[in-house]
Amino acid sequence: MHPVFQKSVQALVTGELIRTRYAVPGDLDAVNAMHARCTVKSVIGRYRAPRFGIRPAEWSRLTDPATGSSWVAEHLGEPGRVIAVAHLAHTGREGVRELGLLVQDDWQYRGLGTALARHAVRHGRRTGCRTVVITTGEQNGAMRSIAHRLGAPAPIRMLGDLEFTVPLPGHDEHPYPGGRVTVP
Repeated sequence: MHPVFQKSVQALVTGELIRTRYAVPGDLDAVNAMHARCTVKSVIGRYRAPRFGIRPAEWSRLTDPATGSSWVAEHLGEPGRVIAVAHLAHTGREGVRELGLLVQDDWQYRGLGTALARHAVRHGRRTGCRTVVITTGEQNGAMRSIAHRLGAPAPIRMLGDLEFTVPLPGHDEHPYPGGRVTVP
């Protein structure tokens, strides 16, 4: 089967079964409906600004394999209803990708965000990624926890944001040669 059409089913820590699959351009309406079900806090945690949807041109870029990979998650009991979305986008730096993640509020704290992040990291490793970068607001405790679960060391603090770098096994290079100061 072509990788774009592969799906995986996994159990969350709460026992619910979730289907994760590659996102396609036709998922835009379902993804925007999920955004509309999210609180302002969750949306700001993801985008660091109030935003309740993705524009068609942006979604087209996010689902284009040349610019990265995106996935949607659905509860098996509600096929077609997107409850989370993840992106692993090319950054323009060789071997470095950026992880973005939004989980619908009533699905948070069940392990879904961590499961999607691990799924994205496994995909990144298979496709030549050396480092995953996660940029999030200082107040986004869920994303900070996910970054630590993925093995990120202390983040770099940047104007109210935190940037985590997750080195992937087998790749020792840091994406910022010369080093940068980290905050413990």
